[in-house]
Amino acid sequence: MFESTFFFAFVLSLAIAVVSILGGIVPNLIKLTHTGTQIFMSCVAGFLVGVSFLHIIPHGLEHLQEFYPNNAVHLCVSWIVIGIAVMYCVMRFSNFHQHENDSNLAPSATSSKLTWIGVLIGMALHTMVEGFALGTSIVSDRSSLVMSSSLSLAIFFAILIHKPLDALTVVGVMKVSGLSTKRRWVVNGVFAAICPIMTFLTMFVLYQFGEVVEHAIGVILSAVAGALLCVAMSDLLPEAQYHRHDIGKILVAFLFGLLIAFLLTFIE
Repeated sequence: MFESTFFFAFVLSLAIAVVSILGGIVPNLIKLTHTGTQIFMSCVAGFLVGVSFLHIIPHGLEHLQEFYPNNAVHLCVSWIVIGIAVMYCVMRFSNFHQHENDSNLAPSATSSKLTWIGVLIGMALHTMVEGFALGTSIVSDRSSLVMSSSLSLAIFFAILIHKPLDALTVVGVMKVSGLSTKRRWVVNGVFAAICPIMTFLTMFVLYQFGEVVEHAIGVILSAVAGALLCVAMSDLLPEAQYHRHDIGKILVAFLFGLLIAFLLTFIE
């Protein structure tokens, strides 16, 4: 089972890395329309909210109840709040989550305010949280009495559809800052490897916990749910809300994202 678990993690991590690299390439090849970007962001936000409430939080609470049956709910909510606070700080530190194509921005007007190194560090921390979530969910699924892949697949798809936006952010700011194509390729590749590396590192550490692995998983899943909710509610949704001219399409996209997360509950 140990070998099959790591092979499963390898397949998911490889898919995330490929999508991340493509997300950094596409902005240089295709001009993403304004409306298309907002619709995609709203769908991602709906999916993240649905996954957090319908998948991650219930699983985290279930694991916490094994150790703290009388205080599990309070602990779960507390770690959700901590996750929100930590991710909010990470997002403010990165200072910039670019969802639009930067080809029309002048480097001289933005490079002094948006250093690509600062954005890269912030988005790298963001990506480490995602790898943390994926690694934890895989261990959680495989440590259950009935081995499944429902939670890990839900988090995998949440990361998969959000990862192109992260890569677009990093590469877009580098392009605006005037960095060479070769350097953008290198950084894009390194950035794509962060989530897989963090996934395997998290799995390794969790397996070393032994008897307290259930406790660790419950805490981490609760914090991860808070982090994903923060991304959806404070970054993706507010940005889409500013564009009132496409409110109908944006609303449908958000509800569609929620629907996908809801349908995933039937594979549990």
